Amino acid sequence: MTAAKRILRKAQRQAYASQRESTAGKIMKASNSDTKLFYKLINMQRKTPLINTKILKLNEKTAEDGPSIMNIWQEHFQQLATPTIEENFDTEKLELVEIQNNIIESIEREKGKLWILLRNLYKGMSIKVKWEGQCTEDVMVLQGIQQGAKLSTTLYKCYNNVILDSILKSGLGACIGDIQVPAPTCADDIAVLANSTADAQGILDIVQHHTSRDLVKINPTKSEAVLYNAKGSNISTLKFEDNDINITNETKHLGIKRNEQNRANISERIRTGRATIYSLLGAGLHVRRGFSPMVAYKLWRTYAVPRSIYGLEVMNLLAKEKDMLELAERKILRQIQGLPNNTANMAVYTLVGAEPIAITLDKNVLTFFMNIVRNPGTIECEILRRQIVFSDQRGKDFINRVEKTLSKYNLKSSSYYIENPLNKMEWKRLVGIKIKEYWKNECHNEKMEKTSLKYIEIQNNPLNEAHNIWKSVKNNSKDVKAGEIKARISTQTYIFQAKRAKFDPKFYLYFISVCQVEIKPPSTGGVVTERHPFSNHCEVVRHVSEKKFLFNTTLYIDIFCSYFAMLSL
Repeated sequence: MTAAKRILRKAQRQAYASQRESTAGKIMKASNSDTKLFYKLINMQRKTPLINTKILKLNEKTAEDGPSIMNIWQEHFQQLATPTIEENFDTEKLELVEIQNNIIESIEREKGKLWILLRNLYKGMSIKVKWEGQCTEDVMVLQGIQQGAKLSTTLYKCYNNVILDSILKSGLGACIGDIQVPAPTCADDIAVLANSTADAQGILDIVQHHTSRDLVKINPTKSEAVLYNAKGSNISTLKFEDNDINITNETKHLGIKRNEQNRANISERIRTGRATIYSLLGAGLHVRRGFSPMVAYKLWRTYAVPRSIYGLEVMNLLAKEKDMLELAERKILRQIQGLPNNTANMAVYTLVGAEPIAITLDKNVLTFFMNIVRNPGTIECEILRRQIVFSDQRGKDFINRVEKTLSKYNLKSSSYYIENPLNKMEWKRLVGIKIKEYWKNECHNEKMEKTSLKYIEIQNNPLNEAHNIWKSVKNNSKDVKAGEIKARISTQTYIFQAKRAKFDPKFYLYFISVCQVEIKPPSTGGVVTERHPFSNHCEVVRHVSEKKFLFNTTLYIDIFCSYFAMLSL
């Protein structure tokens, strides 16, 4: 029985390995020929098997079979899509709005197609719930904004503007100088900023007043408060609709976690990036699994990097935090290329044509800066102008980070671009040229300093152009494994016989498998150099080099016949 289980597990592992190798081959093949298929295969790697619940409860109802579960889902969405009048709602505005809407519709319906478009989007709209291949009956949507539509964020702003105008007129909330910033908002996400509990509670009361008039109910359990620089202070509880708002050390707003120290958790972001790339490739991440480094880097760049650095352009990062991100990225790049830890950093980037994560962060900062500058009437632009006037050069303001980044890439000062903003394409082209020049100079400077880079030719555009070592490799496991050896030889991280002899005092005898003889080291003090390796003292293979064969016998012996590192190509 035990032997049968062992055989079964062996067959399962072989089948899984064969399937994984087949999938990797399809991904590598599709990366160059079929972009749509490439991303389809990647998404299949990311998806987890669908597991539907067997029991569903709603209020006091319980369903345990498919039709009953579908009915409960239909009832649940029917409640969400149908307007309800609660006790705390102000119905006076509802009556006025109905009269106004009828007047507006009678006036605007003949003036253009926009009103008809908006009316048709939300008139007679219905949804269905799909469960285990079957669909429920239509559920009419009588309230709410259609999620995922292009106009959804704009329509959210139409609703939020009334609330935001009331907050500004109240004078409550935080200020930067004479600029009011009480409630930064994106779509339906409102963040309340206040210097005191009284101001924060006043803003919450304003929001509650408007939501009750608009027949909107906000879930107070999804609202949290974070206290900045409030050590030793007694903060009373905040309430919304008679419910206490939870005061916590950390909360998430617009996908960015905010904590008491206002710092980014870099370790968590690194784990997120690593988990993302491993979820796509798993054990196939290493080059010795036969997966192309070019394709692996494409996945790292497309999926992992954006998740790792999301929102960091608006946060003030410490130098050590940037180093942590770069170190984690270099570790991944070494792994996908099969390079050891002692490989020069520049070689790790230039071989695969990778863009350092620090440069990506700088590009995001410059893009965000120009997006603000191109909209001079916004609060963000007013804050930026104020920082230019009042900020200290040694401060941690956003404008100081922008100035350092502009100076780093030989761009003009922020004051110049505020007065002379560039459009999106012009700025993207200018930043791309400057970053390309900067990185190319950095590559050449490091190549001059490090002897291990003397065999690496810097490409014309090292950010986007891979080295010929990987560019010439075909998308199959055999060529990829051979490319690893080429990369290690070119970076001088492949240990030859002569190098091993220099650091091993007991290296007196060497066994060469191709001729099955023992060779003593040279008599010149036991010193072995690259020009006089042990293979030159073998009578069996010496005649090959004497005939001046084009193939280097030393390289052949070191790569193919080493007793210590047997390789098969």
